Formats: sequence, C-alpha cells, structure tokens
Amino acid sequence: MKFFTKTIGEVELINYVDLDAHDRDLILKMRNHPNVKKWMYTQNNISKSNHIDFIKGLEGDVERHYFLVKCKEQVVGSINFTSVGVQNSVEFGIYVNPFEIVKNLGRILEESACYYAFDKLHVSKITLEVLENNDRAVNFYTNNGYIKKYTKMIKSKSVICMEKVAT
Repeated sequence: MKFFTKTIGEVELINYVDLDAHDRDLILKMRNHPNVKKWMYTQNNISKSNHIDFIKGLEGDVERHYFLVKCKEQVVGSINFTSVGVQNSVEFGIYVNPFEIVKNLGRILEESACYYAFDKLHVSKITLEVLENNDRAVNFYTNNGYIKKYTKMIKSKSVICMEKVAT
C-alpha cells in the first residue's frame, strides 16, 4: 500500500505476509540487532524458523498487522498493530532500520502508523507501551502527541503506557 504525506512524500507499507525472502531476512536482522532488541520485552535473538512461523501466523489474522516501511525505496523500519479495533483503538509498535543512518526515520514510521490507524483502520485511539528507561522513545512519543496514561510491570521491566487520540 502506497500513500503520500505532505511532510514525508511517498511511503510504502508492505505487509509481512507479502515480503520477499530478502525483505523477510532483513526484518529478522533488524529485529535481532542489539540496538533494536534491547528495547523489546523479549531481548533474545529470534531464529529464522521462528520468524517464518510468526509471519505465517499473521496470514488471515485481522487483529495483527505488521508492515515493512519504505520511503523512496529505502527501508525505514517496521510498524505493527495489535488488538485491532478493541475499544475502537489499536496497539502500536515500531522499530527503525538500524542499518540506515538517516534523520527522521522514527518520524516517518510514526506518521505512517497514524495514517494507517486513523485513515485505514478508522480507530479513534492509538496506544503503545515503551520501556520506562527508553528516554529517547518516551520523549519522541511525547513530542508527537502521545500522553502518558500509566506505568506497569512486564517481565520485571517498568513500562509506560501512552496513547494518542485522533484529531
């Protein structure tokens, strides 16, 4: 799915189930990169077979949507949506491509997520969880209109729950 925004230009969202072998492998390498996995609940490496099984499990799943995001043919990162439509909201996850050194990768992913959630899924609210010690992400989300709602513990980690309401 391709779309245009005033600030970004053309963006392409490619569903994980439609990825070719090269992009499937790239997603796995991105997720297993030390700078990405250190901010995940599960910080161990994911095997290729588990990765392929995960993608197969997404086929036909209406509650989970995972996308590789490209901007001007460059892989920017990954966005995902879970619990789609529950209480007219969606849970959102993101990680940038750690192999690209380009400004505004997070902004491209966040704008893409808002477009997909609000304009395609037609939900009224995006929720997310971020590790409390990930100051950079907390500040990023706060600066992009997300509000801290509460903190909880997951796998012995303090997690901030945030949300953004459609305008």
